[in-house]
Amino acid sequence: MRSIETVPYEGEYVYCFEVADNLHGLVTIDGVFVGQSFGYTGYKNARFGRIECHEAINAYARDILVRTMEIAESHQYEVVHGIVDSVWLRPKPDADAIEKMREHIAGSIGLPIELEGRYKWIAFLPCKTTGVGALNRYYGLLENDEFKLRGIELRKHDTPEFINICQEAMLGELSYASNAAEFRERIPRAVDILRWTAKRVLDRAIPVHQFILTKSVSRTLPEYVVLTATAAALKQMEKRGFSVEPGEMIRYILLDARARESERKVRVAEFLQGDEEPDAWEYIRLLCRSGQTLLAPFGFTELKLLDLCRDLSDVSTPDSEAAIHVREDYKSHGHSRARGGVGYKRPWNAEDPPEPEADEA
Repeated sequence: MRSIETVPYEGEYVYCFEVADNLHGLVTIDGVFVGQSFGYTGYKNARFGRIECHEAINAYARDILVRTMEIAESHQYEVVHGIVDSVWLRPKPDADAIEKMREHIAGSIGLPIELEGRYKWIAFLPCKTTGVGALNRYYGLLENDEFKLRGIELRKHDTPEFINICQEAMLGELSYASNAAEFRERIPRAVDILRWTAKRVLDRAIPVHQFILTKSVSRTLPEYVVLTATAAALKQMEKRGFSVEPGEMIRYILLDARARESERKVRVAEFLQGDEEPDAWEYIRLLCRSGQTLLAPFGFTELKLLDLCRDLSDVSTPDSEAAIHVREDYKSHGHSRARGGVGYKRPWNAEDPPEPEADEA
């Protein structure tokens, strides 16, 4: 950095940055220091740079990733997965020590390499549109019983609370597996948890507020051609004198997904009376979609899970939440509690319903 320019600032806060080593980075037109600008260089509204810069960064990234893979393979490690800044490796029986390989990679590419952790198991999820493995959708359990989650419902802000709780409980059941074989053995129990939740939806045993969906408004109300759920919610807001601008959030529950009238289709969260009956099968469809997210690599699609929920006569719903107990302080109140990175420890306790006590003779 050759010079520092003083500019007028009218904000409430002033931010001070400092670096320990030599400064490497870019300064945007707004005067904000950017240390990592990979994604921004390819952004269509970027205020600086060119697409050629973005392509060059990708070229360097590919070269570094390929060299990293080659070095790992030379040390007898199998490359399971790799993205921009991470690789997942599986050691072969005659693999070198991980530290030896790490030092080799760091010395070759000139960048520090850190071992984030060792996984008991990890599941890489397919892309929803192509079925090919996605780069940023996976979940895995580290040896210290901490999860790393990417691209699943627990990482999204718009997931209804009861789906968060169900997915947390399914992950909780899977977390008792210490390897891939035990993971597969736990899958039927995880499916049972989903079916148990579907039973509670049909029995109206879940509080209405746990069905709230949170959506980002992408356009003004007149720009909606079809009466989507979001458009119906905007109509309700407008009718009551409220305006929601594009980019803002709106919260509602689905009453009848097929209805053509806004009042019958949804109910905005702020106008809930507490006696509404959500569209049970529409929410079960969303529930099964979240189940597909976790279990798609093992043959459980949304349609297959829906079929398993058609007949729930074999599923018993206890009076309490004994069958799936999630610690209250981990329940998601309107948004996911999952941080999605290292440090998200298992908060679940999946239990079988208590057996009825036998009568004394």
